[in-house]
Amino acid sequence: MLDSGAKPVDGVAFALVETVNRLIGGRKLGLLVAHTHGHRDHSAFDNAFRVRANTTAVGLTPVAVKAHFKFNQWPGGETELDLGGR
Repeated sequence: MLDSGAKPVDGVAFALVETVNRLIGGRKLGLLVAHTHGHRDHSAFDNAFRVRANTTAVGLTPVAVKAHFKFNQWPGGETELDLGGR
């Protein structure tokens, strides 16, 4: 999933975790939460996903992104992401 952030609308928080859980259903799929960039409106609900089973939320710093995805060169390198045969 790219970007966990969402601003509340009329004071009501977007139910992103519940929506993801409903879409995944009972399947035991791992979930990777990554970000297009580190602004809070793109990462606001990371903590809610960090406590979710089978979920990894990638850190926001360039060092964290480089380490998680195992980039040899940053920012110009390439890496592969295993999507589980999908």
